[in-house]
Amino acid sequence: MMSGTFSCTCGKVVFETTGDPIATVICCCDDCQEAGRRLEALPRAAPVLDAHGGTAVALWPNDRIDCIAGEGLLENFKLDDKSITNRAYATCCNAAMMIRFDRGPHWNSVFCDRIDGGPPLPQSRIQTRFVENVPDDGIASYRRFPAGLIARIAWSMVPMFSRRLRR
Repeated sequence: MMSGTFSCTCGKVVFETTGDPIATVICCCDDCQEAGRRLEALPRAAPVLDAHGGTAVALWPNDRIDCIAGEGLLENFKLDDKSITNRAYATCCNAAMMIRFDRGPHWNSVFCDRIDGGPPLPQSRIQTRFVENVPDDGIASYRRFPAGLIARIAWSMVPMFSRRLRR
C-alpha cells in the first residue's frame, strides 16, 4: 500500500495521502492541455504538460487526501465558470497541485510531479484523440476512457462507502 505526501515546489503546501491511488494516467484531453498551458504561464511555475501535451495525474479517493500544511495558500481556477472542475495551485510558488471537483467524482487527481519521492509510473494514456502524435513508449493509449479504468474508478467507491458506514 502506497502512502505518502505531495507538496508544492517550495514546500509550503503539503498533502498526505493514504493507500494506493485508484489509477495513474496521462490525460491528453483538450481541457487538461489548456489548463496545463495556463498553469505553466504563471510566474515561476513548474511544468505541467509532458512533451506530448499530456498531464500525468494519480487519482486518490477524496477521503484519502488531507492537507497538512498551507491550505490557505491554495487557489482554484476553472477554464469555464460553469465547469465543476477546479485546478488547484499553490500561490506561494504557482505549483499545480491537483484537480478537484465541485460535485460528482469521488476522487482528486494529483499532479504526479508533485508527489514526493518521485511520480508513480502511468498505467495508461487517455483521451489521445486530442493529440496528433501519440508516443510509442509502452504506455497503453486509449482514444477515450478504457473500460478497465472506468471499472477501477467504480470499484474504488466500495471501500470509501464502507469506511463511511463504519464511522
